[in-house]
Amino acid sequence: TFTPSAELLERHSVAATDLSTREAHGDNSNRKETMNVTQTLSLTRPEREKKYGIDAVDSLVWKGWGPGGDYERKLTLTNTSPAIIKIKYKLPKTKYFFMEFPKWVQLSPGMSKTFSVNFRPVKSEEYHDFIVIETDTHGCFAVKVMALLPHLRLRTPSAIDMKYCPVRETTSVDFSLSNTGDVETDFHWEVLGPFEITPSSGRILVGESKTLRLSFRPETAAAYDCRAVCHAEEGIKYSVTVSGIAKYPFLAIEGDNKIDFGEVMTGHRSEKFVLLTNRAEVRSSYKVARVENDVAPVYTVRPTAGVLQPGETMKLKVLYHPVAIGTYSNDTFHITTPGGNDLLFSCVGRAFGPKVTVNKTVVDLDDVVTGKTARESITLHNHSRVPAEFAIVDSVTPFKFDTVAGVIPPLLP
Repeated sequence: TFTPSAELLERHSVAATDLSTREAHGDNSNRKETMNVTQTLSLTRPEREKKYGIDAVDSLVWKGWGPGGDYERKLTLTNTSPAIIKIKYKLPKTKYFFMEFPKWVQLSPGMSKTFSVNFRPVKSEEYHDFIVIETDTHGCFAVKVMALLPHLRLRTPSAIDMKYCPVRETTSVDFSLSNTGDVETDFHWEVLGPFEITPSSGRILVGESKTLRLSFRPETAAAYDCRAVCHAEEGIKYSVTVSGIAKYPFLAIEGDNKIDFGEVMTGHRSEKFVLLTNRAEVRSSYKVARVENDVAPVYTVRPTAGVLQPGETMKLKVLYHPVAIGTYSNDTFHITTPGGNDLLFSCVGRAFGPKVTVNKTVVDLDDVVTGKTARESITLHNHSRVPAEFAIVDSVTPFKFDTVAGVIPPLLP
């Protein structure tokens, strides 16, 4: 029977303690090294190049792969520093990524070295790992390797705010639905009124972007807020917060709502304006129409429809063109808006004809021998700015006129 001495037991205890301490320190050192390397994954490519003197891609990505295949990617490392750098890589821990046995490689300034990285999967699973690149001068950094499965992924805005909108009018805004994933999909939208999305359904291909339209037509003045949900295949949903504030329009006529054209000569036109202002925080559509249409119009308003933005003033041109001498015309026009803000204005005017005088009221031919002809002239004067038509009623008498009808030019003496 062997009984160890106290000295041997003490030495063995010390050795075991020393080994445990070294292993613990080794594990801590490995964990610390791994932690430091993974922190380099957050560096941008220029930052990594500046720090380590080596240029490399941020990641190697495999897509469209299947179990049992062999898929190769190339990793190129370039020395962008002014000094010679030795490099060596460490293989990813995932056993499905393969590289040649690592060894030190010397890179002169400006030189590159390309390595093959093979991915040989046996399961349809995603893999995320990294390759450690070790330099002899600046430490280690990592390059990500990722084998991704096809993903269904759509991109939509997180929120759409329609801001202030008029009541009983449609306000629309376009937005994009993009397929940033790896598979095409059908989609359809669900949204509560007064919001509507068109087209509400369809199919979107990989890499495609579709322009959709969100419409908002509130019936009452209030604040509206809801979620529009886009349903894709595989039960995937995307939501967009849509909102808007509905307000009533407020149009006003600046100045008097009665337009008096005074006296206007028949055949002539007179022009005046009605100033229409939008005093609301929302745009407003409007239409202008005659209240009564039982007689032929002598007033014309242009434009008869339009849209006024908040704070905008529009000139409505009103033309008066009388057609009958001595008439008094009174017409009322109605300005209507979808939001119920209605206005009235009226137009009045009187028509008169041209002023014509004759230089004689009595024509005396004195004594005339039977069978002979005596002549005397009369002159018609037009004192107006427009031509004047005339006609002489020639009765059955010995008196005849050589001109019984015609036009008198304006302002003749």
